[in-house]
Amino acid sequence: AVPGVRHVVRIESGVAVVADNFWAAQRGRDALRLTWNPGKNAMLDSAAISQQLRAAAEREGTTVRNEGDSATTLDKSTRVIEAMYETPYLAHACMEPMNCTAHVRTDGCDVWVPTQAQSGARDAAAKITGLPTSAVRVHTTFLGGGFGRRLRQDFVTEAVAVSKAVGRPVKVLWTRVDDIRHGFYRPANCTRMRAALDAQAIPTAWFQRVAGPKSALSGIHVPYAIPNLRVEKIEHDPGIPSGPWRSVGASQNAFSVECFIDELAHAAGQDPLAFRLRLLADSPRHRGVLQLAADKAGWGRALPAGYGRGIAVYHSY
Repeated sequence: AVPGVRHVVRIESGVAVVADNFWAAQRGRDALRLTWNPGKNAMLDSAAISQQLRAAAEREGTTVRNEGDSATTLDKSTRVIEAMYETPYLAHACMEPMNCTAHVRTDGCDVWVPTQAQSGARDAAAKITGLPTSAVRVHTTFLGGGFGRRLRQDFVTEAVAVSKAVGRPVKVLWTRVDDIRHGFYRPANCTRMRAALDAQAIPTAWFQRVAGPKSALSGIHVPYAIPNLRVEKIEHDPGIPSGPWRSVGASQNAFSVECFIDELAHAAGQDPLAFRLRLLADSPRHRGVLQLAADKAGWGRALPAGYGRGIAVYHSY
């Protein structure tokens, strides 16, 4: 009933409104009366996710790294620092929302798409159309932001499926709301940390247990020379679609490791730069980068009222 709307078609991911222009398609979509099956995670929210991951972090995990005996050292220590860190699901929020143009014919398929994975787009189109991959041509456009989001093919499969259904070239354009609501997010995780300080406020033990989806368990890197060090991981997926996001697991595990080092420096009453440098005796590249960053930033120089300065160092890839 909306002027300009040509087709309403069902595809695997939902319902598509095909129109002469975006405004007509959007108005046509708003006019639809749809009944959705909300699925098993309909009641899932941030509080429930946090509760699940915190509970998972209390279970014994798979060993990632184990040196010395952190458990015994922690049990015997009189000064133990503990912390729990949580990171949320994060959208990629590319400047250009997901989009793809496809033209499906009996003898071939052309796809114009901003993608980080040309072969993946080709294979996805071939699967939907039933064509050999040699009959699919992918025309890569500039990326309006990628960050790992455009490794996925969901927006490609939508365009190809709709074009196949209506027998015409079709441009699929997600709204910003669609883009935020239906992404493959950087996963949430929860990290339980414990460390022991001796009488000289030097760390003698470190324990770290990370819980979350698989991709949140990568990039765990502790460069500090602590004699008793144990890192564990526990895979627990609350069921939210997730995918690569910039530095993947390092984007969140750097946060927990470096924040906890800051907490230890604070408990020791030491400057956070000096505290790190002392523990990086076996990591000359970390020391060099950290010292250079501190020098360039004027570390230790007085700051105006209302200003603060922080420092961190991490290795990713």
